[in-house]
Amino acid sequence: MFKNILVFLDGGEESQRGLSAATSLVQQTGGRIRGLFVKKLEIAEIALMPPGPDLGAGSPVVIDPELLASMEAEQEAAARRLAELFATVAGPLASGLEVVRGDVVEELVQASHTADLVVMGRNRLASGDRTDWLSEITRSVLKRSWAPVLLPGSDPEQMLAGPFLLAYDASPAANRTLRQLTRLATLNQAPLTVLSVGPPETTTAFLEEARSYVCPYNLNVSFEPREGKPREVIQSVAGERRFSLIGLGAHGHSKLKDVVLGTTAEKMLLHLPQAFLICAR
Repeated sequence: MFKNILVFLDGGEESQRGLSAATSLVQQTGGRIRGLFVKKLEIAEIALMPPGPDLGAGSPVVIDPELLASMEAEQEAAARRLAELFATVAGPLASGLEVVRGDVVEELVQASHTADLVVMGRNRLASGDRTDWLSEITRSVLKRSWAPVLLPGSDPEQMLAGPFLLAYDASPAANRTLRQLTRLATLNQAPLTVLSVGPPETTTAFLEEARSYVCPYNLNVSFEPREGKPREVIQSVAGERRFSLIGLGAHGHSKLKDVVLGTTAEKMLLHLPQAFLICAR
């Protein structure tokens, strides 16, 4: 069960919802929440790098010290605000906000080694980037995290109420997601739908495998075989029903291997209001 939860805070609205979701979860599991804020590598670090062809090999890099001081002050202020938010929301469930400087993806992946769950937003809301694609940070962490990744929904406090949906193709990642989602469902006896997409001879075997795992938990589980294009069917079913949490494996079989990283799935992750649990390793 999820006892060690890592929440990535960046000041965006989604990361705040993630903190609320993590708090709701550990209130039931008796775990602890660890926060992480990464000061990004900025101009100061670039200035210390040897000049290259793009910078002009013979020209020194000159940076306004007042600009550097201002950028550092902004990051320090952000860290203080997030520390206050973290302490207020998580309260006694918090084990502290860690502030580090470095590459966001590398720091998150490293921290995931000692986490049961990573909670983060789907895009960089505060960066001004376009929001119709997953940010490169989110995409990279989904691929590389050693722990399952929770992308919060629009109503984090109701995330565990159910019902849950699992897109299942019997791949290693899907099996890991099945285990995690089943254990989450036991907290509130949330109904679970296991969806398998493909030809009947394949989905029958896949769903029987999932049934053999879920059966001892005595949950309210339905097993649904569907034919069609996996990403389209998953998005359609998820959009039609009021699931509070959707589970996906980040790497599946041939037709599902891009279910998280493909164009259709990225739009699903961004525009459907549900929370998503993604397992890669």
